[in-house]
Amino acid sequence: KNARPGVTPEVDGKRGPSKFIADLNSIMELVQSIKVTGAGKRPVPVKAWLLRGGMKREDRDNARREFQAYDGPSAFVMQPQAGSLGIDLSTAGTFVWYSLISSYVDYTQAEDRIALNPRGTRYIYMLGENTYDEVLYQTLQEDGEVAKAIMKSPELLLRERGMASDR
Repeated sequence: KNARPGVTPEVDGKRGPSKFIADLNSIMELVQSIKVTGAGKRPVPVKAWLLRGGMKREDRDNARREFQAYDGPSAFVMQPQAGSLGIDLSTAGTFVWYSLISSYVDYTQAEDRIALNPRGTRYIYMLGENTYDEVLYQTLQEDGEVAKAIMKSPELLLRERGMASDR
């Protein structure tokens, strides 16, 4: 029996925080349902690869190689912490943050994995209004000192504080 809320012994055959596994599975389903207009002007499905903690190194490496070699519309869906671990994503043009991480080093490393794309990079951040993610995003854009920002202004954690951009 698991006493920690939000963590299940197993979800879809994988151990770990159920929130992230469920989020990743939902994102994969969404991506796989997308069709884009190809060169022949007919809808082409987006091919997706998944990377998350707990995967075997061989499976991670195979997914990365296949993603980099694939020439059609594609997506690489990953857990943020897994994306900061030296993985070259320079063939990707868009990076979607569905959950931010509080480590400035891991955050900048993850963004650097895609910033090498010679065609340019687009970042999309999925942030809940008046949530810790807003505070985290603002801090990571500045100096990454999350604890320092919260200690200086603990009211940042209050939901009724208004939008981060209103401060």
